[in-house]
Amino acid sequence: MHNFVKEAFGGQTIQPSPFTLSHLFEMESSPSEPILFIISPGSDPSAELQEFAEHVVGRAGYHEIAMGGGQNEIAIETIKQAAQKGEWVCLKNLHLVTPWLPVLEKEFKMLHPH
Repeated sequence: MHNFVKEAFGGQTIQPSPFTLSHLFEMESSPSEPILFIISPGSDPSAELQEFAEHVVGRAGYHEIAMGGGQNEIAIETIKQAAQKGEWVCLKNLHLVTPWLPVLEKEFKMLHPH
């Protein structure tokens, strides 16, 4: 099957390119669109993301918020402030607030990020 697919695509490899945050940031992201990481047991990129963010926007320019427990308004205010300053926000555990996600989407659409 591997050889068939390789031949069908003109000899190109079918292996995905290795995932790197720098490639994602430089080639596939923009200030006006959030990046969503879906994690599974054993594949949490939080430490790598924090390290990369500190390199790009500095330690003070990276904010993490664990969602749930009434953090919705805090998250929105943090996102608004970060958008003005060119900072980053990481919202964790979004699965706990899925009914609130349309509100978050509306807020994103009203932002004018730095």
